[in-house]
Amino acid sequence: MAYTAPGYEFELLHKLVGGRVSTKDSAIAEQVATLAEKIRLLNSVTEIPEQIKELEENARDIEHKLTVFKEKGISEKLEKQTACNADGVKVEDIIKEAKRISQLLTNFLLQYDTSAVSLSGYTSKYNEAVFAKLQSLVNSFAAHMAEIAKASETVAEDISSIVAVQKELSDAIDEFKEEFAQIRREVQDDTLDIESFGKYEKEKARIENEIARQKRELAKEKTVRDAIATCVRKRNDILLEIFNAYKAEINRINSSQTELQISIGFKGDKNAWIGQLRTAFKGTGISEVKYGTIGASFSDMVALVQDIILDGGKLLRPLITEAQYDSVAAKIRESFESLISNVTPNLVEISYHGKPLSQHSLGQRASALVLFILSQNDNDVVIIDQPEDDLDNQVVYTEFIKKLKEKKYETQFIFATHNANIPVLGDAERIVAADSSDGIMHISSGTIDSKETHQQIVDIMEGGYEAFKRRNVIYSTWEKN
Repeated sequence: MAYTAPGYEFELLHKLVGGRVSTKDSAIAEQVATLAEKIRLLNSVTEIPEQIKELEENARDIEHKLTVFKEKGISEKLEKQTACNADGVKVEDIIKEAKRISQLLTNFLLQYDTSAVSLSGYTSKYNEAVFAKLQSLVNSFAAHMAEIAKASETVAEDISSIVAVQKELSDAIDEFKEEFAQIRREVQDDTLDIESFGKYEKEKARIENEIARQKRELAKEKTVRDAIATCVRKRNDILLEIFNAYKAEINRINSSQTELQISIGFKGDKNAWIGQLRTAFKGTGISEVKYGTIGASFSDMVALVQDIILDGGKLLRPLITEAQYDSVAAKIRESFESLISNVTPNLVEISYHGKPLSQHSLGQRASALVLFILSQNDNDVVIIDQPEDDLDNQVVYTEFIKKLKEKKYETQFIFATHNANIPVLGDAERIVAADSSDGIMHISSGTIDSKETHQQIVDIMEGGYEAFKRRNVIYSTWEKN
């Protein structure tokens, strides 16, 4: 019951509030997966300028080779062949892009199994009207997904039709083959490889089409950047929603009693956050002081990744050396998918009678938690096994029994205990004594006012006689107050 490990307060809070706060693990995982996908896409987009540069260099090289043909008038004589080659390349490019898009659609349909989006075999006992409406919407969803699947088949048919048109174009160009060959025979220039002219023209057309395609992809960079920023915001909104749910529970807890008070700070566990930094960027030469500075400047790993991926380290660069920044940026680009899964924990602080719980003894910590459990109205029945193993005796006398007596009229408490103080001072309504002899368990029960039960408590339980004496002292004190 008494936690001591770092961050135990948050774990304790989660146990205290039970299932009332959803961790929304699936929603966070969805945003992290989308964020990773968008970062991968941005990485590929940022490589495009270099690819375009290389393509443009190849285009200039081919253009230089074609200049000789133009200067000698050969390109003009072969203009018809050049135009037909361009037609063929254009159709090839269309088919290639259409197949790429079709494959993306096919991958989408293979990735998502919609069979679980069904109410087949399910009947709601008490919400028939709501589920009737839900059934209609599920049917609509299934119909739309079927339309998409059907569209995928139609797209494949469309591509087949385009390929058929490509064959028509190829046949039409074949009819000019003899004409093209005759023109090439008429060109009398032993210094030129006439056959190369057609190859150069085709390659030029392919490069021009590829440059155009790459520029279209490059134009998506802003959209991808915006999508990354949106994912970061949505993830943060989910974490804030979880925090607010915990905050609401904390307010309820704090208002229900005064002994145990809890506070929470959004992404406030800086020790855990700096520990994540230390693990992620080990070997970069960053000092502990610098880790502290980075931890204070960024709320979590996603914020740091966003700064490097989207803003080129605008916030991080001034905090560390250029060499350290290069090392950190390299590690982030290499491991961003695992790094963005990290979450900075909320900082939970628990105080007992105005002093941090961590500064109390283990017995006092356990006592505080038992007092808290007793003060809640979450359950009609509370069962506690041997609380004396952890409880501070002074707390049993001064607080535990008093709280127990306050709540016993609305909650059924069942204790398994060897400590006589709990049943005696707590005015137990039923005491069940268990004794074993010769391998046989003997059970007897009675009330706290029964002489037989008195004797059993004195004979069997630890401190039974002292408990009855203490009972008289405490009751007298309470009556005076």
